[in-house]
Amino acid sequence: KQWYQRRVREPDSKKRTMPAKPPASLSAMWEDHDYSSDLIVATAASPSLYCTAGRDRTCTVRSNHTTLHTLGSHTDTVTGVVLLDQSILTTSLDCSVKRWCGETGALQSSTYLYSPITVVSGERNGVVVMGTQGGKVMCYSVREERMVWECVAHDDAVTAVEVTEGGVMFSASYNLVAWDSNGEMVSETEERRQVVSCAVHGSSLFYCAGGPSVKVWREGVVRSALRNTPHSHNTTDCVRVSPDGVLLLASVYQLDTGTSAVNVWDVPSLSYVCTIATPVPCITSMSVSSRPDGSYSAVVAGTSSALLILTKSQQLEGGTRQAGIRPYHADECSGEERDEGGESEESEESEVSETVMEEAEPDPQQNAYWCTLV
Repeated sequence: KQWYQRRVREPDSKKRTMPAKPPASLSAMWEDHDYSSDLIVATAASPSLYCTAGRDRTCTVRSNHTTLHTLGSHTDTVTGVVLLDQSILTTSLDCSVKRWCGETGALQSSTYLYSPITVVSGERNGVVVMGTQGGKVMCYSVREERMVWECVAHDDAVTAVEVTEGGVMFSASYNLVAWDSNGEMVSETEERRQVVSCAVHGSSLFYCAGGPSVKVWREGVVRSALRNTPHSHNTTDCVRVSPDGVLLLASVYQLDTGTSAVNVWDVPSLSYVCTIATPVPCITSMSVSSRPDGSYSAVVAGTSSALLILTKSQQLEGGTRQAGIRPYHADECSGEERDEGGESEESEESEVSETVMEEAEPDPQQNAYWCTLV
């Protein structure tokens, strides 16, 4: 007992010291930077405007270098933006669809749909197709501001939706589903990976599932696969088709360098055109629109956003050289190339045709583009 009391009452002979604090710059970096709200997950583009929205629960409307409006009324991540004639439509995980005035940025209306919205398509004939976290596909009437059709088609969250001018709808998760204009299921295909993005042209659906390739789905069957990157560890996360159906843009995330690029393909011939280097480290969303002068504007976004102007070389006057584009190299996008020690994503799908990747090189005079970073 005496020994115990003596040990408790005696002060420590050695002075205890606290560990040194981290450098002020390091601690300030962790405290000042909000890593939960810096990701852009939705974009929209028109000839004069482009919008970005994401985890910060706002939608930013810009015109080239100028920020016009910051639309902030959602209480969760903004997952979709649709540019209408005189207004802007936004969707969110807070289950709401909000309509904003395009000129003033004022909130015009808000509709609650009772389901967290994960993805939205463009407007066709006054209807917008949406996908929800619970696997539901919905049609929302822009004029009536209400849901006019719905169907639970997926076991997981809907990750991509598209609609054609004829009213044919496509929805994707771990399966691809096609719907006719009456809302009847036409075809369904299972996918090994979850589809992350898709784009439609005519009756063909271009989609990517986090692998190195862009697959072409038509009439319920994968007809071909475009080898978007020669390395199997690189991923394709976004695909978009220009409004005129001429160009296919597919992003590439390069795992070894931590950078992203955009590959440009010619849609009619399914031939590779060029690769655009972007300042965005990892592209999570992309939109493309046609401009009155025949060029294209593309918005790429991730932790930051960039506006790219893609112009035919014949349209440039005075021979001005605009940097940012890499010339065509047939061997870099060959469908037969494999990584050392690894297998291609298509090795398990030998029935998928890759002959489109072995066609003749495109005419440099017809497929020459310049890219300007705005």
